[in-house]
Amino acid sequence: MTDRATRDAASHRSIGGLLSSLAADAAGLLSLRLELARAQAMNQLKRVVLGIAMFAAAVILALAALGALTASAIAALNLGMPLWLAALIVGVVLVLVAAALVAFGRSQLRKASTTAPANLVAGVKEDAEAIKKSFNAGYASEPSQQ
Repeated sequence: MTDRATRDAASHRSIGGLLSSLAADAAGLLSLRLELARAQAMNQLKRVVLGIAMFAAAVILALAALGALTASAIAALNLGMPLWLAALIVGVVLVLVAAALVAFGRSQLRKASTTAPANLVAGVKEDAEAIKKSFNAGYASEPSQQ
């Protein structure tokens, strides 16, 4: 077919055919958007799981090191004071450090946000606007059939 024949055939498509094509295209586009969102979510989940695993390993090692350092601090303080007082001082310092870490961690969690769903919603809205414009342009160019 020539370009002119292709254009003539396309201009004579019925409104029903155009709407059917538009619906199929919109469904395909939505399907692709959802597949993209799923892939992004899976990628984020993999990173979160890996991060949690590394964090857990670090916590285990840090606890072992903290135990050794605590014993060292108590032994050092025991040289100049009773053992119970040295243990009390080290314990209070550790509780204060832990409280500061909890406060910092909580503030970081509050700042965290997920952008993938927001991007998905924005993309779907853009698609809907493009479909409306396309439909309105196609409907306006169709001759009225009475």
